[in-house]
Amino acid sequence: MNKRIKKLWVEALKGGEYEQGTKLLCNQYSKEYDKFCCLGVLCNLHSLETEEGWFESPCLDGAMMYSVAGESGAGVPPIPVKIWAGLEDKNIGKLVELNDNKGATFQEIAKYIEENL
Repeated sequence: MNKRIKKLWVEALKGGEYEQGTKLLCNQYSKEYDKFCCLGVLCNLHSLETEEGWFESPCLDGAMMYSVAGESGAGVPPIPVKIWAGLEDKNIGKLVELNDNKGATFQEIAKYIEENL
């Protein structure tokens, strides 16, 4: 994984700025707040750096999709984000498991990223 992106991601997960959600990169239940999965935080960092990204899904109520270079995703980052971050598919599966299935907190996921990616 790209060391600079890893550092930004871990800091963002630990920083408390993002409210944690599951199953979607970003779920916008109301205009007042968004919930992000750990991979959604990564996509948002990409968006802040590249000024590309989020749009409301026409099919999934409240879901925000992330799109860049013609690739989009609602549950996992699109390929250009994975390339930007240097993130492999095998690692994405583990992060989805931690965030969505095991109920790991962002703090716990940040520790996993620090130690394993």
